[in-house]
Amino acid sequence: MNKYFFHIIFIFLSISPSLNAQEKSINHIPVKIPDTEIHNLRIEGNYGFIWRHRTIMDYFIESHNYAGNIEYLKRTTGKKSYEQIHRLPYWGLGLSYNNLRNNILGNAAALYGFLEIPVIEKPKYLFSYQISSGLGLLTKKFHPVENYFNLAIGSNINIYIGINFRNCYYITKKLALTGGFRLAHYSNGGTKKPNLGINIISLQAGIQYRFGEIAELNFKEKSITLPRKKTNLNTWYSIGFRSVEEASPTHYIYSSISGNYAIYVSGKRKIGAGLDLIFDESLRRSLIKAGYEEIKTIYYFRPGIFLSHDFIVGNLDMYINAGAYIYSKWKNDGSIYSRFGLRYHFKNQLFANISVKTHFAKAQVIEWGVGYTFMR
Repeated sequence: MNKYFFHIIFIFLSISPSLNAQEKSINHIPVKIPDTEIHNLRIEGNYGFIWRHRTIMDYFIESHNYAGNIEYLKRTTGKKSYEQIHRLPYWGLGLSYNNLRNNILGNAAALYGFLEIPVIEKPKYLFSYQISSGLGLLTKKFHPVENYFNLAIGSNINIYIGINFRNCYYITKKLALTGGFRLAHYSNGGTKKPNLGINIISLQAGIQYRFGEIAELNFKEKSITLPRKKTNLNTWYSIGFRSVEEASPTHYIYSSISGNYAIYVSGKRKIGAGLDLIFDESLRRSLIKAGYEEIKTIYYFRPGIFLSHDFIVGNLDMYINAGAYIYSKWKNDGSIYSRFGLRYHFKNQLFANISVKTHFAKAQVIEWGVGYTFMR
């Protein structure tokens, strides 16, 4: 993963709550409440290019590429407060295939879930943004003998992340034309080197069909209930596995214990601060290569402190952390780190967590975690 992509993610999650003007008056806001469930099918074509975020990629990126995607999306009905706050967002599932037109990188496919939030809505027009993530597949990867020019990715199976901005024009009550901008990212999060990542920027156009009887959408005043707790404390344990050398089968254990105290600033956002205690087994390899003769167990540990920002959609938190190590024997990767992740809360106050930890926006490890929420 590269710094530019993560800068875009950081900025996007920071400003996305303000894209929706409903946050200005959160207790009583007008929302469109449909009288029936709305199901849609969308088919689009994409034409774009691979972002050359490292100069070394100039040698093996050959031409523009094209892709296609098919998506099923269902609109929420406003029965839950988060649906009203976010202007009745869509949840959906999509499949994409991208011909990279490149013998070194091969082709890319992705199966992903997504959240699509309306920003501007008129009787025949909708402008929205979409956040998607899922499983990415690349047909070719780095190999020290057979494909040594591929310094972008070291694995076939990867994480897929996408951001879309889309216009939708209804030419009938059920059929619409779509067009917009798409940023797609494939990466293994540092589990297999190399991992520069593949970023694809493209324009897209297609059609969208709305199924079923279309009821009239009317503005109705709804009272939105804010979270009962104004603060909460999340504690969780995470584990991951790191690769530090190309073509090496060795993976090192990475784990952490974290706590985060946050304050609700609206029905959409929380801000807070937290502590990490990180154990990184791969530091032994790095210290040995740097010439250290005596490696103490304490050198594997890196305590840190961080600031947090959460974008809330029902039980799902999309969050970013910006942190710094309080102590670290290994200093070559810097003292600053960040996280980009998802946290899903269950009814019993337990939650599941997945995040990507980075150093200066270079992916270090994918963290898989479970935790508990106090004062939620």
